[in-house]
Amino acid sequence: MLEMEENTTAKRTVLAITLPDGVLQRFKEIVRHEGESMPMLFVQFMANYVRFMDKSFLCPFSQEILEQKKRPISFVVRQELCNDFSSKIKLEQVKKSHLFTQFVINYVNFMDSRPKKVPEKCEMESR
Repeated sequence: MLEMEENTTAKRTVLAITLPDGVLQRFKEIVRHEGESMPMLFVQFMANYVRFMDKSFLCPFSQEILEQKKRPISFVVRQELCNDFSSKIKLEQVKKSHLFTQFVINYVNFMDSRPKKVPEKCEMESR
């Protein structure tokens, strides 16, 4: 219970990023379909990046992605996590928008590559 109280009083900040429009639109569709929240996924990515990942996560982007119009996104994050994330990417000399673009591309590719759920037939139908 004490931990929940600490989380509600933690200082928060707004983090702003830009993402390629086409990638962002597909990401929004998937997030909506899955019943997820974009800010929650972004915050989870930041926490995972700080704890478990490094700049080897990044890949070069295709020319198509580089040429897409960029859209601004902002979300609220705990100040402590924002500071840790900012310190790590500064140390690694990477851009936050590059990291978030890579995350969104990976997420979209993963979700699109999953087998589509096909409704199972009833036993009576198969007889």
